[in-house]
Amino acid sequence: MISLILSISLGLGFWLAFGYGFQQVAEKLGSQNGIWAYIPIMNVLLYLEIADLPTWYIVLLLVPVLNLAILVMIFWKISEACQKPGWYSLLIFIPFGNLALPFILLSD
Repeated sequence: MISLILSISLGLGFWLAFGYGFQQVAEKLGSQNGIWAYIPIMNVLLYLEIADLPTWYIVLLLVPVLNLAILVMIFWKISEACQKPGWYSLLIFIPFGNLALPFILLSD
């Protein structure tokens, strides 16, 4: 029972931290839809908006293996929009690096 409570608490904490980070990134880049960072599926639409990519790319995220390349491309463009090196997008494949990504993009 304690492990269940701990797991739910950690999951909720990571979800809130990542959502907050990308809400701040969205606001930094001038998006009015920063609250979408907390809503499943809508957060992907927010990433596409920030990366200045068409919304139909969400269909490409449903294709196995191709979705990994599309995710790298999305986060690469977001990194460049934040004036950071595009290779920061590779942090999405590193455990806990993906949680740090929005805060790294916010740093000056």
